[in-house]
Amino acid sequence: MVKKRIWSYIIVFSSLFLMGYEPPEQERDSERTSASSTRGCLVEQGELSLIGTNPLTTQTSQPILLFEVKPASSSETLLVVVRDKNLNVVFERKMIVSEEQYISLKLPSQIVKSENYNLVAGLLCDNKIRHAKILSVDLIKVDYQTASDQLIKLYLQGNPGIQFDAKDDQDHP
Repeated sequence: MVKKRIWSYIIVFSSLFLMGYEPPEQERDSERTSASSTRGCLVEQGELSLIGTNPLTTQTSQPILLFEVKPASSSETLLVVVRDKNLNVVFERKMIVSEEQYISLKLPSQIVKSENYNLVAGLLCDNKIRHAKILSVDLIKVDYQTASDQLIKLYLQGNPGIQFDAKDDQDHP
């Protein structure tokens, strides 16, 4: 008990002593010293969302990806990449987005049932991948119609003039 009290006094005394300590002039930081760093993108970035679930499940062989993009400028770049389980690129698309819109992209090749694919989409920072605002989800083909399939179908019914990169398949109206 006495040892604890002595240590408490030593700590309090040391703290009081150090509070009044001022280093000699030559040890002080120079007034010219400065520090800077960047965190994230220096230009304003818009908002990006994927319409669907996480993981994104679909019954279609060539799924349609539906993004909502709200760019912060008139020339923001959207990059979408889908990779298979071996990290091979299955789909890649880079485009300039100038206004708030829904963007639908149809995969040109078929995906295999029960195999995980990785979908990464991002709004690039000053047209560079570094500091991009990204989203990443797994993409999986299943045997049943999913909520994502139903959302895409409703969107397509309301927007019949949608153009795709690849020829339409029989899985979608």
